[in-house]
Amino acid sequence: MDAVAYALANAIPATSTVANSGSVYKTSLPSAVYNHAQSTLGDGTVLVTGGNLSGWPPARTNVVRSYSPVTNSWTTKASLSFNRASHAQSTLVDGTALVTGGYDAGGGPTSDVRSYSAVTNSWTARTSSPSSLLDHAQSTLGDGTALVTGGGGGGSPASSVVYSYNPTTDTWTTKTSMPATRYRHAQSTLADGTALVTGGYVGGASS
Repeated sequence: MDAVAYALANAIPATSTVANSGSVYKTSLPSAVYNHAQSTLGDGTVLVTGGNLSGWPPARTNVVRSYSPVTNSWTTKASLSFNRASHAQSTLVDGTALVTGGYDAGGGPTSDVRSYSAVTNSWTARTSSPSSLLDHAQSTLGDGTALVTGGGGGGSPASSVVYSYNPTTDTWTTKTSMPATRYRHAQSTLADGTALVTGGYVGGASS
């Protein structure tokens, strides 16, 4: 499966064979994966965690890989504690990655939370989320907290729940719920530090 890095067309060398497409193909992942998560760490590398391997029925994996944009290469890192997919991930202000929820080893949604340090190449267990999370979304806000929204799917009821994780105190706080249940949506943090949530299955239908 190709890893594709998107760039502005004028940032691609004129000699590139894909200059007009606005994309540059990078070194492929060592193996195909989907329903995984990724974020850019403080050291500039991209951490890709878990997911489903290709084939049917889906086989979850605990493999973790790091991509270096400097060397255009992949490195295998310390594995997740169990096979995990449909989880969420964001990078905290200290440069570590926070992974929440997803399918656990038994095939059900989990409330397990872990953080990864590239400095020590190790995982640390964090306080579990207030409820199990699956097909949710997550981003780190301007105040340093991680906002987790919605979730559901895979036989689990859709949710409108919103949680905030404080990495300084390792605690969770329930925030104002979304107006409707939502899962398999997308979320990012804007320049003003707020979170923007878009699309997904809303109230049982895609939006």
